[in-house]
Amino acid sequence: MITTILVNGEPGDGRIEVFDSSVLRGDGCFEVLRSYGGRPFCLDEHLDRLTVSADRLEIELPSRQELAEWIEAVSAEVGDGAVRVVVTRGPALPWSEPDPKVIVFAHPWERPDRPA
Repeated sequence: MITTILVNGEPGDGRIEVFDSSVLRGDGCFEVLRSYGGRPFCLDEHLDRLTVSADRLEIELPSRQELAEWIEAVSAEVGDGAVRVVVTRGPALPWSEPDPKVIVFAHPWERPDRPA
């Protein structure tokens, strides 16, 4: 089960437009982190990596505080699971205005049984 999907901090349906740079060019970045008991694990480290990736691609991110709040919100909802953060540049057509998207959602992710 997928939790609430946030697009730039607002509830969304998770659809990405066909004109988005991530669809047309594979242009974007992502991070996946674990959530344990509704709390994101190693949040600062994941935000550091996401920031480096977005900077290298010259995609402007929302504030670190906003990103953390969005991740914490979906983490609280999923409990134990995976939180996925996907960043796209937005529309990729020549006449398009820049409109970066940050999509945050989570889903349960059970740990496989370990061998004896």
